Amino acid sequence: MEDNQEFYSSCTNCKYFVQHYRKDGMYYKKVNCGHCLNFRLKMDMRKSFPFINGCEKWEEDVTTSQNYEEVIANAVNYMASSLPAIQIFIHDYITKK
Repeated sequence: MEDNQEFYSSCTNCKYFVQHYRKDGMYYKKVNCGHCLNFRLKMDMRKSFPFINGCEKWEEDVTTSQNYEEVIANAVNYMASSLPAIQIFIHDYITKK
């Protein structure tokens, strides 16, 4: 069922949906609930997720598999640009001891 989620306007593929997880040993696993960050919905409605067919405020999550690689590449580039500052911090921290 998860493989076909992109074809449905459900909460799980809405840009406002935040999935909840539970810790299972060293890993986290999805649980069948989450919450909505769309503040145009009433608070009590935002706690009752996921809705299978979404709601009238549903919007497509633009972080789909087609641009997932781009998102990862941007994150890696950002981390790479931060490495010199991290290296200086570590060096200064070690030499102060």
